[in-house]
Amino acid sequence: MAGLDWWIVEQLEAGYLTYLDWRVLRSLEGLAKRLWVYLESQSFKRSGVGEGSVRLWLGQPMFRALGMADKHAPQARRTLLRASERIATVDRSFVGFELHRPPRRGGTWALVARRRLPASPQVGASVGRPATAAASRRRRS
Repeated sequence: MAGLDWWIVEQLEAGYLTYLDWRVLRSLEGLAKRLWVYLESQSFKRSGVGEGSVRLWLGQPMFRALGMADKHAPQARRTLLRASERIATVDRSFVGFELHRPPRRGGTWALVARRRLPASPQVGASVGRPATAAASRRRRS
């Protein structure tokens, strides 16, 4: 009988999980796939009407986490930008990726990913529920 280790069970019970679109996952490879999986685990903060963004700080820890072997940071950033362009062609929820230069010399660069977010339901609205006959009669009276 197979079981899950205690730490996995704790993570699942706490709600720490990410749903991945199998079609997108199968369409990407290499760095683009690893970056997409990482982005899917992030919380995108609402940054505009129907859009959200997340900022990834591009230092050695991030490059290592993504399995990148580029020796120089400028080359690593270009490689990451190409991977993000591939993501945008496969996953249409992503509307853009931008490299942000640090405001001062020696600062940390960032990759900002923007995506469409699902519309949040309005308070008190019945989303996806068909009107019942009783509710229809009340509206007519």
